[in-house]
Amino acid sequence: MLITSWSMGLFITSLLVLFVTLRAAFTGVRVVRFWDQSADTPLQIRLESEIWLSSTLMEYGLFFQIFSLFLLVIAADSFASLLPGAMCATGSFLANGYGMKVLGLKLVSVFFYGFWIVIHRLDICSPDYPLVRLKNVYLLFLCPLLLADITFQTLFLQGVHPDIITSCCGVVFQKPNVGLPGLSKEMASLTSVILFYCGCLFLFLAAWRDFRFSRVFTAIGSFLLFPAGLWIVTTFVSPYVYAMPHHRCPFCLLHTEYNFIGYPLFISLYLASFSGMATLLAGIFSSYSELGTAIANFQRRFRMLLLSSLVVFTGLSLFYPLKYLIVGGE
Repeated sequence: MLITSWSMGLFITSLLVLFVTLRAAFTGVRVVRFWDQSADTPLQIRLESEIWLSSTLMEYGLFFQIFSLFLLVIAADSFASLLPGAMCATGSFLANGYGMKVLGLKLVSVFFYGFWIVIHRLDICSPDYPLVRLKNVYLLFLCPLLLADITFQTLFLQGVHPDIITSCCGVVFQKPNVGLPGLSKEMASLTSVILFYCGCLFLFLAAWRDFRFSRVFTAIGSFLLFPAGLWIVTTFVSPYVYAMPHHRCPFCLLHTEYNFIGYPLFISLYLASFSGMATLLAGIFSSYSELGTAIANFQRRFRMLLLSSLVVFTGLSLFYPLKYLIVGGE
């Protein structure tokens, strides 16, 4: 493993999150088996005191895991200067067989971590904790995902060595036999670009109108937005940012020479996708009358987050292509 501040920080954070997860899982098993809100037994009183600590620690642990996605990308980008052939995080992730696996796993996992936090926040809005058993069942199913996330991350970090020769992003995103399926060879067609931005417009209108059918459409559209947005940034937006039609690396967008445009692009994309799905998730618990006000507040906030994040993402992603069409090439 490359001994850098980023890799050591990720490793130590993973150990802390693993400890918190195992402690919360121990409490979760007992809650699932013995929780009875109407009981006044010593066990029930002990569980009520334990869930505050375990749930709070778990919430912070999941926040760390969500943030670790960005730390991992930054760490991989820092490794590029030490790996022969690498120019950015792409080469680092391809340095061993676990790089792309942990990246893909984290991209999916951050949504599930966020969903648990939403359920937890809804649960503590009522003194009766109506979702406490469901929250802990979900936590137990989340534990294998967390363990896999931490395990693949550790295997990737310990498998990165400075004597490894890897590929640069220019090779990965041009040759189909070396690069990634669907991201090589050609830029996105005009039809696919129009369809994507029309979909973003319909998603915005559905979230703005906010009636029952539109919430389902908002959730489905938000689910599709994340992979589609990553694809459109890679195959359509990035060549205009770089002013090079054959340079289509999403990680180079995080560099200072491109004004760190990748950070607001990807963060706004994630927030828009997550908030749309979280709106439907909160509505699933509308049968709990004691959570009615809390659910309405959550859905309103998530809708506003979806609308603002979608505007930021579409605005930033269209800025460079429109600049090219209006001002001309460099």
